Amino acid sequence: MLFESFSSLKGLSPSQYIFGIQAIPLVASGVFTLFWPSAAAALPNSPLKDIGDGTIQAIRLRLTPWPCSLTSLSLGSFYTIASYQNNIPMMIASVPGRLLAAFVFYRAGGGWRDVAPFEGVMGLLTAVGIYLYWAADRSESAREVKEE
Repeated sequence: MLFESFSSLKGLSPSQYIFGIQAIPLVASGVFTLFWPSAAAALPNSPLKDIGDGTIQAIRLRLTPWPCSLTSLSLGSFYTIASYQNNIPMMIASVPGRLLAAFVFYRAGGGWRDVAPFEGVMGLLTAVGIYLYWAADRSESAREVKEE
């Protein structure tokens, strides 16, 4: 089964992989904007143009492909820990936020529109990972009941 092929990789569930992989760009973007905020503002179509370096470093604004530093580092840490713990309620809580972000960013236009598809896809992938975890858990429970 699909879940079993995922779980054979170090015993992690698909939801853990999907959620954990999302931490990589968050942490990378946090480091990038922390150390090179002017470079982030100078990216083509950047909504950070004319925003001071300290502001870019302190707040979280989304831009393709990097959000701002401190909040991005915090979210990356949150995703990493939730993935490691297989914290399904935290993963579920992130799905509506990602989908709402996709909608809001798309409507905002400009540089914000560029990241909307990424947010939407990550929200949907997280939902799929949670479903796979739930389906595998149900099939495991059914096997246990059958064996009794």
